[in-house]
Amino acid sequence: LIACYNAIFACVILLVDGPRDWLDKCWGLRTRLFKAAPCLGWLSGRAIFHFYVGSTNLVMLPDALLWRSIYIGIGATFVFAGILMLFHRFVFRDKRWDSTLGSVEDA
Repeated sequence: LIACYNAIFACVILLVDGPRDWLDKCWGLRTRLFKAAPCLGWLSGRAIFHFYVGSTNLVMLPDALLWRSIYIGIGATFVFAGILMLFHRFVFRDKRWDSTLGSVEDA
């Protein structure tokens, strides 16, 4: 079940963080995702989503040592990415990066 959630979350992250021009050509999936979940259009919303995916991977660990280590690495990476996004949004605010990160906060 955790692997299914991770696959769904991976697709959402690819749609949100992928290149805008590529994803708009794919039947407008990115636009439809932002209409369904507008919070993902904001950098802080994306950060919270990354933090949620990471914490889910850190809390629901498999029993096998190899997979446990992989899930800890994935979870820690997503939590760290979420924290960095929040720092960018609230501490080191630089609007020049918004187009690179795909933020639609000012739109």
